[in-house]
This record gives sequence, structure tokens and C-alpha cells, in this order.
Amino acid sequence: MLERAELAARLVEADDAGRALLLREHAALADACLARALRDICHEVWSAEPARAVATARALEALSASNADAETAAHAAWASGIAAIVEGRLEHAVARLDDAASRFSALGLAHAAASTQVSRLYALALVGRYDEATQAGLGAREVFLAHGDTMAAGKVEQNIGNLYGRRGRYREAEQFQLAARERFLAAGDERQLAKVDNSLGLLH
Repeated sequence: MLERAELAARLVEADDAGRALLLREHAALADACLARALRDICHEVWSAEPARAVATARALEALSASNADAETAAHAAWASGIAAIVEGRLEHAVARLDDAASRFSALGLAHAAASTQVSRLYALALVGRYDEATQAGLGAREVFLAHGDTMAAGKVEQNIGNLYGRRGRYREAEQFQLAARERFLAAGDERQLAKVDNSLGLLH
């Protein structure tokens, strides 16, 4: 039997007919765990391989159509929102991400609901809705901190700092970038430190 990770990869590469066949042949694996594996692929590739992110969203839609699992439907809505960002359909992206957040919240999955808001922040920023984007980020940060996910909180703080920087509000931008830097420093994440140091450099 295939492992879910391998099945997820095959679903991404397949066309619609191929996905339907794979899901029929491996129905025992067509569950929320597979949805999470597909969601992880979508998050990993969407900035570097946007076409693959769109394919992953379609795979999740097919998976969601094959069962009535509520968590799978939430992941499908989330990936659909990311695909809409990739395709430039930003208002649609915001709506899909709001739908995903509502679905996760109804399931008691607060961390997942907050994570959708990071994608939503990005979409809102692209259409110039900076106040809404900032509020989405602040709300997500509180949930991440409550769950002890300081790296996710730091990434949100960096994004919020970038939002303030775009608006010429450099004091607030620096405040959030420095907060993010402290979290990345504590985690020893050199890659994120380089990113935040670059953001800080642009403020001076």
C-alpha cells in the first residue's frame, strides 16, 4: 500500500481523471491525514512553484469531493485560497481563506484557523487593505503564542513589520521586525534571521 506522502505527490502530478482513479484505488487513505499532506505541499511550493500549488489545490478539491470529512473540506478551502492568490484572484482568495478559517474554528482547530490568516494577510496586503491585513496578523500571532509556536508568531511579526514599512510607518515597522528577530535568534534560525535583518536594513 502507498504511504500518504507518496499518494499526495501522485495526486498533485495527475490530471483530473488520474486523481479520481487514485482516490478510488486508495480510498482507505483518502482522509484528513492525506489532506494535511497535500496542504503541506501547497505551502512548501506556492511561492517557488505556483503551478504546482494550483495543482495541489485541485487535488485537495478532488479529495474533498470524494468524502464528507469536515477537516478535509477546510484544508481544501485553504489551498483554494492560496491558489487564488497565485492566480491573482485576490478578493476570491480572501473569501476562500475566511471560509477555511471558519471551518477550522468550528472544528476547534484554532492553530490551523490562525494559519489561514497568514495567507489572508498576504492577499489583503496585495490589494492595499493594510489595516485588515494587520489585524489578521495580530489575531494570528495571539493564537500562535497561546500554542507556544514562537516561530510562526515571529514570521507574522515580520510580515506586520513589512506592512508598516510599506506605509512609511518606520517606528512600528522596526518594533515588529525586532520582535521577530528576537524569536528567530532564540530559535537559532539563520535563514529567518537573514530575512529579518534584510527587512531591518531597508528601514534605515
